[in-house]
Amino acid sequence: MESSGQFNQKCSPDHDYSTPGTYHSRFDVGKHGSTLGTMSGGVMTLNAFGELLLGALGTAQQIFSCLRIDAMDIRPRCVEFVVTIESWRKPSRSRFIEWFDKWLYRGQMTISAFAGYVKMHSARGGSGTHFWTLRCKVRVLTDQHEIDRVCARLDVRFRRVRCRKQRCKVSPRR
Repeated sequence: MESSGQFNQKCSPDHDYSTPGTYHSRFDVGKHGSTLGTMSGGVMTLNAFGELLLGALGTAQQIFSCLRIDAMDIRPRCVEFVVTIESWRKPSRSRFIEWFDKWLYRGQMTISAFAGYVKMHSARGGSGTHFWTLRCKVRVLTDQHEIDRVCARLDVRFRRVRCRKQRCKVSPRR
C-alpha cells in the first residue's frame, strides 16, 4: 500500500521481495473466475475452490519453509495474507542470479514464487479461463503497530470462514 492505504499493483523495482521481512499480499479472483465460497450471515463458507486454496497453502508452506503465514482472510473474490519471510530461500543462487539476470531473478523472488505456486495449484479444475487475476498486490510492512493491526483485522475475519459440510454415504455393514 502507498501512504494512502491502497495496494500497489506493481512491485517496486528497488525492493528485493526475497528479503526477510513482513509482506501484506492480496490475490483477487478474475472477473470470469468462480468464487471461493459464499457469504451468508457474515459467515464465509468455502466451496471446492476455497478448499483447494487451503490445500495449496498447506503444501506451499512446506515448500517455502522460509516463509510463515501470520494472518489471512478468505472472501468470495479474494484472499488476503500477511506473510513473513524469516530467511533467504536460496541465498547463494539468488545472489548469483540477481547479478547475472535481474529479470530472471525477479520472477524467482520468494514472494513471487509463493504467489505463483499458490495460484497455480489452487485453480485446478477451473473453467479454462484465468481463475486468478494475473498480478497479485503486495506491500512491505515495516511498522510493528501496523503489522499487528492488519493481522488482528484479518484474524477477526478468518474466524468466520468455514469449510462446507461433507455429505458421506455410509453403507450398511454386512
